[in-house]
Amino acid sequence: MVAQVQAEQQTQHQVQMVAQVQAEQQIQHQVQMVAQVQAEQQTQHQAQMVAQVQAEQQIQHQVQMVAQVQAEQQTQHQAQMVAQVQAEQQIQHQAQMVAQVQAEQQTQHQAQMAAQVQVEQQTQHQVQMVAQVQVEQQTQHQYRWWLKFRRNNKSTSSTDGGSSSGGTTNPTSSTDGGSSSGGTTNPTTPSDGKTVTLPGKDGKPGTDDDVTVTGDQPLTPGSDGSVTLPSDGGKVDRPDGSYNVPGGTIVDPDGTIHLPGGDIVNPDGTVTLPGQDGKTGTGDDGKVKPNGPIIPGDNGSVTLPDGGGTVTTPGGTINVPGGSVVDPDGTVHLPGGNVVNPDGTITLPGQDGKTGTGDDGKVKPNGPSISTQMEALRSLAAVQFKRLEERLMFQEEVS
Repeated sequence: MVAQVQAEQQTQHQVQMVAQVQAEQQIQHQVQMVAQVQAEQQTQHQAQMVAQVQAEQQIQHQVQMVAQVQAEQQTQHQAQMVAQVQAEQQIQHQAQMVAQVQAEQQTQHQAQMAAQVQVEQQTQHQVQMVAQVQVEQQTQHQYRWWLKFRRNNKSTSSTDGGSSSGGTTNPTSSTDGGSSSGGTTNPTTPSDGKTVTLPGKDGKPGTDDDVTVTGDQPLTPGSDGSVTLPSDGGKVDRPDGSYNVPGGTIVDPDGTIHLPGGDIVNPDGTVTLPGQDGKTGTGDDGKVKPNGPIIPGDNGSVTLPDGGGTVTTPGGTINVPGGSVVDPDGTVHLPGGNVVNPDGTITLPGQDGKTGTGDDGKVKPNGPSISTQMEALRSLAAVQFKRLEERLMFQEEVS
């Protein structure tokens, strides 16, 4: 019984021990489960923390990216603004430069216009002075001619009826060897051969329009009747006046004078210029209509007498004073130094008084302004001369 009790007690003790071990195992299992749950929770919490950190980092990165983009955009905008400002400043600078250039060009144009106006005013003043001098010279020339004409008329009237025979002798008549035939002979050539008388425009010797050519050496008419002056030149006496001509001058039977430079002094006193091509009879011929016999030069040019005259070239017609020199090509050298070119332009000598230098001036008139002004003064001079003539005639009648 004791053994049975002990066996039961031992069995009970073993059962208790097993129960205790199971309880302990269960507790340990629960502890492990709790620990596992805690570990899982901790792991989950850590994962959440990591996810949160990553999310925050991502957000921060995005914020940085946005800030960087904004900064770049702001920088780009600033660069665009700077470029725009620079472009505007450049445009403004260019506009200022253009305005300055335009202002300088305008100032230069105004200066050129002012200079042109001054040149035109100076030219107009010179033209008026030349016209006034020409009018005075022409008036003086006409006055001298009128006085000479009056004296000749008085001399002729005082000698009429005073000759022993009552007749008038022919100025060209002469007696050979002292014989007195009472007849009129044709003009003759002296024995020295230095004078030749040409028939003139009417083709008949012994008339009023005969032309006398005198040289320093003997003269020999050509087969066509013309006379060529030797190297020393000579003198040509025509009804319109006397001409001292250079060597090489040819005088036609009608009195036409061909100067070495190509100029032709016609029987009526006008001069034909060969022009720039050097040939007469072409479209660029010029013409000089002097108020008296011209003075031929050795270089082919002609100098107008005190009364001046008109010069016609393809560039127009101008009235020029006495002393003006006209070249064969139509260039007119005025006494003051100005040069009227064949195209109508005028070269001014400038301050040094010489043409062909660096300070020459140029005038391009829009028409024959010289002729217009001088014609007006010429008309005034004609009225003044008419009044002078009337006063002189009245004084002549009173005396």
